Amino acid sequence: MKRPALLQLFKQLHFIVSVIPFFLIFSVPSASSVQFSDEELTYLNSKQSLNVCIDPHWMPYESIDSKGQYVGMSSDYMEKIAQALGLPISLHPTPSWKDTLARARDRSCDLISMARETEERKAYLNFSTPYASYPYVIATTSDKPNQKNLNDHLDKTYAVVQGYAIINYLKDKHPDIKLLEVDNFDAGIKALRDEKAFGYLDSAATIGYYISQKDLSDIKTSGFTGYSSAVSVASRNDEPMLASVIQKALLSLTENEKQAIEHKWINVIYAPQQEKKVGLAALTDEEKDFLNTQPTVTMCVDPDWMPYEAIIDGKHSGIGAEIIALIAERSGLTIQLVQSQTWSESLSLFKNKQCDVLSMLNQTAKRDAFMNYTRPYYSGHVVFVANNDHPFIADPSEVQDKRVVLTKGYSISEFIKRDFKDIEIIEVENYNTAFDMVASGEADLTADYLISSGERIQKRGLFSLKIAGNTPYKNDLRMGVQKDRPLLRSILDKYVATLNAHEVHSIVNKWRTVRYQKETNYTLIWQIIGIALFTFLITLYWNRRLAMANRDTQQALQALDESKKEIEKLAITDKLTGLYNRAKLDDALDQEIQRAERYNHPLSVFILDADHFKEVNDQYGHQIGDLVLKELAGVLAQSIRSTDTIGRWGGEEFLVICPVTKQEDAHSLAEKIRAAVSNHLIPKVGSRTVSIGVSSLQHEDTAADLLKRADNALYEAKGSGRNNVV
Repeated sequence: MKRPALLQLFKQLHFIVSVIPFFLIFSVPSASSVQFSDEELTYLNSKQSLNVCIDPHWMPYESIDSKGQYVGMSSDYMEKIAQALGLPISLHPTPSWKDTLARARDRSCDLISMARETEERKAYLNFSTPYASYPYVIATTSDKPNQKNLNDHLDKTYAVVQGYAIINYLKDKHPDIKLLEVDNFDAGIKALRDEKAFGYLDSAATIGYYISQKDLSDIKTSGFTGYSSAVSVASRNDEPMLASVIQKALLSLTENEKQAIEHKWINVIYAPQQEKKVGLAALTDEEKDFLNTQPTVTMCVDPDWMPYEAIIDGKHSGIGAEIIALIAERSGLTIQLVQSQTWSESLSLFKNKQCDVLSMLNQTAKRDAFMNYTRPYYSGHVVFVANNDHPFIADPSEVQDKRVVLTKGYSISEFIKRDFKDIEIIEVENYNTAFDMVASGEADLTADYLISSGERIQKRGLFSLKIAGNTPYKNDLRMGVQKDRPLLRSILDKYVATLNAHEVHSIVNKWRTVRYQKETNYTLIWQIIGIALFTFLITLYWNRRLAMANRDTQQALQALDESKKEIEKLAITDKLTGLYNRAKLDDALDQEIQRAERYNHPLSVFILDADHFKEVNDQYGHQIGDLVLKELAGVLAQSIRSTDTIGRWGGEEFLVICPVTKQEDAHSLAEKIRAAVSNHLIPKVGSRTVSIGVSSLQHEDTAADLLKRADNALYEAKGSGRNNVV
């Protein structure tokens, strides 16, 4: 065995021998390992729960889903923090981010899960160290031109969510820009479609998420704002001990835990929304002739840039390979791979016209001199990578005076050398060398693309490294084409336009979870397994009895916990419809009345009754009657807002509770639901109608008073011909 291989064997063996005993001994879940002071423990013991406020419409970071569940990246962070503190989370939903900030100001919540630190907010909040950072981008309708940044259209109006910290940045850096403040993402997109705003500003991940989830084919991400926001956990500043325990809980999370959360929620930052498939009919006659006479195209790629792309066993592999394969399939082109050893060699081959196209690259000023490009087909973050003890980089200006190692030939190198004059730059041939230099301390930082940096750290076992923050750059990947091949560029660009967000998203997600290697050293693997197995058997002997006892205990506790959860769920759920039952609705209404009175917020309810339901049972039987109730429940659940509560009130009646909602707004929602029900076709029965009675909370109302007025309104609606809202 060669000396380097032997050294690598001992390194891997040392890791396995170190980890296995600890894994066996500590495999049983234990209490939080965070060390709190006596004063902090006294404070925690005095708390019943963590009252958390969030942004209700900001996926993939956080939101309330259709089932009323707290979801998103911050929900996973808050769950970890709650476990470390030993306190349950009590969620306090709000209609908008503006309302969330208002609740924080009046001390109605202990924490805001994700917020940027600003001078204005420090008047009533303390902030942890930042735990995430994200760039803001510009969304426009698809017919608008792309932008390099906000300076391209300073005379335009941009929509932004009320209360977002970027507003102060824009007023300071771009005072000429007109701002239209909106309640949420949907309102921002409506402003674009109604031409009340030229662009909508939000995080890249948020815009990408909703474009994909809501199938917003007429919306695209057209540029970056230049603004990046580092977010923290914000806590009420009249309880300084809360900030102290939150900080300790947050710092107790490992880099692997934080990366796992980010990778779970932040996938494609955005994929350009393009036109539908382009068939030959969309090509010019000249382009058709080109395809018929020159159907083979030579292509150079990056041979070592997984998961984006690589040459493995002589074949093109990775995200880029699958996207290029789609383009080849639709265009009928035959793509011929040109072999290379490094990205620098691929660029040299292209410059010497030994390949027609490059598969994946960013546009730069230097490359403009010798190539043309297609439109981008995938975009994502570019990040800084540093050792674990390096502080989080909230602002790219913090890298001044650092030693930064960069890889020759990559666009990141060109951008950083252009924009950062006071850093010491070291250039190397490949990313592996760059990462090794940071790990060994020869350099402070390197820069890489988000997906490939995470994969490189995991694949090569460089667990002393972390993603330390965002650069100001985005990764707009496209194809490069020889300047003397304008027809080929035009054809490829049209077929790139056939790619849709779902296709790109699926390919990227596939390769984010694939593990790959160029060559497997099976001798080395069996040597490691043999020594590890020996160590494992010795350790297992001493831990066997403890493990068996712990296993039985944990199984019993798990079964008990699952039974408890199932009983609790059954206790609040209507068996037929799956909605909340009367008992749960009573509790929910009492809580909302208390909250409305405490914060002086409006509260409305409405009762719905299925019209002529007795006729359904008489004509079709009770089984069809049950089917009608289930169908109605489904329509109602899909029609209400995420902050509303719905349940079966009894028989064919349903109750909807609408927090922070005035009577006229509740009436509008009820009318929307009435129309949705009447337009819904139920098997064997056809369309049905409902009558709805609306009521709003008045001064000194009890729940009975509020429901009585809603019931009277329902009676009036049925008396006036049914299929009506009163």
